Amino acid sequence: MNEGSKDPTPSERRPTVEGQLETLRVRAPVPEMLRAPSDTSVILTPESHPDFFHPLQAESLDEVKQWIGMEPSEPVSESPEVFPAFARHDATDWTMDEHLRLASYARDYVWGRRSLSAELVSTLNVWYLGLTVQLLVLFARDVVVERGATLHIPPEAPLLIANKIWVGRGGAIRFEDGLRMQCAVFEREFMP
Repeated sequence: MNEGSKDPTPSERRPTVEGQLETLRVRAPVPEMLRAPSDTSVILTPESHPDFFHPLQAESLDEVKQWIGMEPSEPVSESPEVFPAFARHDATDWTMDEHLRLASYARDYVWGRRSLSAELVSTLNVWYLGLTVQLLVLFARDVVVERGATLHIPPEAPLLIANKIWVGRGGAIRFEDGLRMQCAVFEREFMP
Protein backbone atom coordinates (compact mmCIF):
# COMPACT_ATOMS: atom_id res chain seq x y z
CA MET A 1 0.00 0.00 0.00
CA ASN A 2 1.21 3.55 -0.66
CA GLU A 3 2.54 5.53 2.32
CA GLY A 4 -0.19 7.78 3.73
CA SER A 5 -2.84 6.28 1.47
CA LYS A 6 -5.77 4.20 2.62
CA ASP A 7 -6.62 2.85 -0.82
CA PRO A 8 -4.46 0.17 -2.41
CA THR A 9 -2.92 0.89 -5.79
CA PRO A 10 -4.41 -0.99 -8.76
CA SER A 11 -1.53 -3.47 -8.71
CA GLU A 12 -2.13 -4.12 -4.99
CA ARG A 13 -5.89 -4.68 -5.50
CA ARG A 14 -5.63 -7.53 -7.99
CA PRO A 15 -3.05 -9.09 -10.27
CA THR A 16 -2.66 -7.91 -13.85
CA VAL A 17 -4.61 -9.60 -16.62
CA GLU A 18 -1.41 -11.37 -17.68
CA GLY A 19 -0.91 -12.62 -14.10
CA GLN A 20 -4.51 -13.78 -13.86
CA LEU A 21 -4.20 -15.58 -17.20
CA GLU A 22 -0.99 -17.33 -16.12
CA THR A 23 -2.74 -18.46 -12.92
CA LEU A 24 -5.62 -19.85 -15.00
CA ARG A 25 -3.21 -21.68 -17.31
CA VAL A 26 -1.57 -23.36 -14.32
CA ARG A 27 -4.57 -24.01 -12.05
CA ALA A 28 -7.76 -24.11 -14.10
CA PRO A 29 -8.85 -27.45 -15.51
CA VAL A 30 -8.96 -27.02 -19.27
CA PRO A 31 -11.80 -28.93 -20.96
CA GLU A 32 -10.59 -31.33 -23.63
CA MET A 33 -12.67 -30.23 -26.61
CA LEU A 34 -15.14 -27.56 -27.60
CA ARG A 35 -17.07 -29.09 -30.51
CA ALA A 36 -19.70 -27.85 -32.95
CA PRO A 37 -21.10 -30.99 -34.69
CA SER A 38 -21.66 -31.05 -38.46
CA ASP A 39 -24.48 -28.89 -39.80
CA THR A 40 -25.39 -27.43 -36.38
CA SER A 41 -25.25 -24.01 -34.80
CA VAL A 42 -23.74 -23.96 -31.31
CA ILE A 43 -24.30 -20.77 -29.33
CA LEU A 44 -21.84 -20.51 -26.45
CA THR A 45 -22.87 -18.77 -23.26
CA PRO A 46 -21.38 -18.90 -19.78
CA GLU A 47 -24.59 -20.61 -18.68
CA SER A 48 -24.63 -23.29 -21.40
CA HIS A 49 -20.88 -24.06 -21.36
CA PRO A 50 -19.57 -22.91 -17.92
CA ASP A 51 -16.43 -25.08 -18.00
CA PHE A 52 -15.05 -23.15 -20.97
CA PHE A 53 -15.44 -19.60 -19.59
CA HIS A 54 -12.97 -18.07 -17.15
CA PRO A 55 -13.22 -14.47 -15.89
CA LEU A 56 -10.38 -11.96 -15.86
CA GLN A 57 -10.61 -8.44 -14.44
CA ALA A 58 -8.83 -5.61 -16.26
CA GLU A 59 -7.98 -2.34 -14.52
CA SER A 60 -9.13 -0.12 -17.39
CA LEU A 61 -10.53 -0.16 -20.89
CA ASP A 62 -7.04 0.53 -22.21
CA GLU A 63 -5.85 -2.70 -20.56
CA VAL A 64 -8.76 -4.53 -22.23
CA LYS A 65 -7.71 -2.99 -25.59
CA GLN A 66 -4.12 -4.07 -25.07
CA TRP A 67 -5.08 -7.57 -24.03
CA ILE A 68 -7.28 -8.24 -27.04
CA GLY A 69 -4.58 -6.91 -29.36
CA MET A 70 -5.93 -3.47 -30.27
CA GLU A 71 -3.57 -0.54 -30.77
CA PRO A 72 -3.67 2.22 -28.16
CA SER A 73 -5.51 5.34 -29.27
CA GLU A 74 -4.75 8.96 -28.54
CA PRO A 75 -7.50 11.00 -26.86
CA VAL A 76 -9.19 13.66 -28.97
CA SER A 77 -10.00 17.14 -27.71
CA GLU A 78 -13.78 16.77 -28.02
CA SER A 79 -16.13 13.86 -27.36
CA PRO A 80 -19.76 13.73 -28.38
CA GLU A 81 -20.98 13.73 -24.75
CA VAL A 82 -19.51 14.21 -21.32
CA PHE A 83 -20.67 12.30 -18.25
CA PRO A 84 -19.47 13.63 -14.87
CA ALA A 85 -17.01 11.13 -13.39
CA PHE A 86 -17.08 12.51 -9.86
CA ALA A 87 -19.30 10.89 -7.21
CA ARG A 88 -20.07 7.97 -9.52
CA HIS A 89 -18.33 5.11 -7.73
CA ASP A 90 -21.21 2.66 -7.72
CA ALA A 91 -22.88 1.10 -10.77
CA THR A 92 -26.27 1.85 -9.23
CA ASP A 93 -25.57 5.59 -9.58
CA TRP A 94 -25.89 5.45 -13.36
CA THR A 95 -29.26 5.63 -15.06
CA MET A 96 -30.19 2.88 -17.53
CA ASP A 97 -29.84 5.35 -20.42
CA GLU A 98 -26.34 6.28 -19.21
CA HIS A 99 -25.40 2.59 -18.87
CA LEU A 100 -26.49 1.95 -22.45
CA ARG A 101 -24.65 4.99 -23.85
CA LEU A 102 -21.51 4.28 -21.85
CA ALA A 103 -21.55 0.62 -22.90
CA SER A 104 -21.83 1.69 -26.55
CA TYR A 105 -18.93 4.17 -26.20
CA ALA A 106 -16.81 1.61 -24.33
CA ARG A 107 -17.38 -1.08 -26.98
CA ASP A 108 -16.55 1.35 -29.80
CA TYR A 109 -13.46 2.61 -27.94
CA VAL A 110 -12.11 -0.86 -27.14
CA TRP A 111 -12.54 -2.10 -30.73
CA GLY A 112 -11.02 1.09 -32.19
CA ARG A 113 -14.17 2.37 -33.87
CA ARG A 114 -14.28 5.66 -31.97
CA SER A 115 -11.72 8.09 -30.53
CA LEU A 116 -12.75 9.75 -27.29
CA SER A 117 -11.56 12.60 -25.11
CA ALA A 118 -9.38 11.82 -22.09
CA GLU A 119 -12.26 13.05 -19.88
CA LEU A 120 -14.75 10.59 -21.40
CA VAL A 121 -12.22 7.72 -21.26
CA SER A 122 -11.75 8.53 -17.56
CA THR A 123 -15.52 8.46 -17.06
CA LEU A 124 -15.74 5.15 -18.93
CA ASN A 125 -13.05 3.66 -16.70
CA VAL A 126 -14.89 4.77 -13.53
CA TRP A 127 -18.08 3.23 -14.94
CA TYR A 128 -16.30 0.02 -16.02
CA LEU A 129 -14.60 -0.53 -12.66
CA GLY A 130 -17.80 0.32 -10.81
CA LEU A 131 -19.56 -2.50 -12.60
CA THR A 132 -16.77 -4.94 -11.70
CA VAL A 133 -17.11 -6.26 -15.22
CA GLN A 134 -14.96 -9.22 -16.00
CA LEU A 135 -13.49 -10.15 -19.32
CA LEU A 136 -14.48 -13.72 -20.10
CA VAL A 137 -11.83 -15.89 -21.70
CA LEU A 138 -12.73 -19.10 -23.51
CA PHE A 139 -10.30 -21.92 -22.73
CA ALA A 140 -10.33 -25.29 -24.50
CA ARG A 141 -7.63 -27.78 -25.33
CA ASP A 142 -9.04 -28.11 -28.85
CA VAL A 143 -11.83 -26.36 -30.75
CA VAL A 144 -13.45 -28.35 -33.55
CA VAL A 145 -16.05 -26.81 -35.85
CA GLU A 146 -17.15 -29.64 -38.13
CA ARG A 147 -18.35 -29.31 -41.73
CA GLY A 148 -21.23 -26.87 -42.10
CA ALA A 149 -21.30 -26.05 -38.38
CA THR A 150 -21.24 -22.60 -36.80
CA LEU A 151 -19.77 -21.80 -33.40
CA HIS A 152 -21.16 -18.52 -31.99
CA ILE A 153 -18.92 -16.74 -29.50
CA PRO A 154 -20.63 -14.14 -27.24
CA PRO A 155 -19.39 -10.53 -27.23
CA GLU A 156 -18.45 -10.72 -23.53
CA ALA A 157 -15.72 -13.26 -24.41
CA PRO A 158 -13.30 -11.51 -26.79
CA LEU A 159 -10.45 -13.98 -26.23
CA LEU A 160 -10.30 -17.66 -27.24
CA ILE A 161 -7.28 -19.71 -26.13
CA ALA A 162 -6.79 -23.26 -27.38
CA ASN A 163 -4.03 -25.61 -28.38
CA LYS A 164 -5.61 -26.38 -31.77
CA ILE A 165 -8.52 -24.84 -33.67
CA TRP A 166 -9.91 -26.80 -36.63
CA VAL A 167 -12.71 -25.55 -38.89
CA GLY A 168 -14.22 -27.92 -41.47
CA ARG A 169 -15.58 -27.06 -44.93
CA GLY A 170 -18.43 -24.60 -44.67
CA GLY A 171 -17.83 -24.23 -40.93
CA ALA A 172 -17.53 -20.87 -39.23
CA ILE A 173 -16.67 -19.19 -35.96
CA ARG A 174 -18.97 -16.18 -35.52
CA PHE A 175 -18.60 -13.28 -33.12
CA GLU A 176 -20.26 -9.87 -32.75
CA ASP A 177 -17.62 -7.28 -31.84
CA GLY A 178 -14.23 -8.87 -32.30
CA LEU A 179 -12.26 -11.90 -31.23
CA ARG A 180 -8.62 -12.60 -30.56
CA MET A 181 -7.60 -16.24 -30.89
CA GLN A 182 -4.44 -17.68 -29.42
CA CYS A 183 -3.57 -21.19 -30.51
CA ALA A 184 -0.59 -23.31 -31.45
CA VAL A 185 -2.32 -24.64 -34.60
CA PHE A 186 -5.17 -23.24 -36.71
CA GLU A 187 -6.37 -25.45 -39.54
CA ARG A 188 -9.09 -24.77 -42.07
CA GLU A 189 -10.45 -27.44 -44.42
CA PHE A 190 -10.99 -25.78 -47.79
CA MET A 191 -13.27 -26.74 -50.65
CA PRO A 192 -11.50 -28.77 -53.36
